[in-house]
Amino acid sequence: MLPATPSPASIQKQFAKLQMIGLTATDIAAMRGLVARFSAQYATWKSQVRASNLASQGVATFEAAMDAIVQQTRDLVAQQLGPEGAAKFVSYVQSAKQRMLVRP
Repeated sequence: MLPATPSPASIQKQFAKLQMIGLTATDIAAMRGLVARFSAQYATWKSQVRASNLASQGVATFEAAMDAIVQQTRDLVAQQLGPEGAAKFVSYVQSAKQRMLVRP
């Protein structure tokens, strides 16, 4: 994800990562928009979690909201990228998730 006002270096780094996945220029352009959309939704979700009282609303409420954002983004990836680009991106995400560590 890029910050709200990314530096040219951050933009180039993201572009290089998307190229590394093997996306076409058209798919890269679509992914940039999708990443920006996801970043904005995630920032809103995060601020809502911070501002809320988790005890009264419950963690499940916020987990469900985050799941909905992720599912919307996955649906948009399938709609806006070509079939090959979408498959490459999903494969990349699955590979990256295998290397992630979950910390309490």
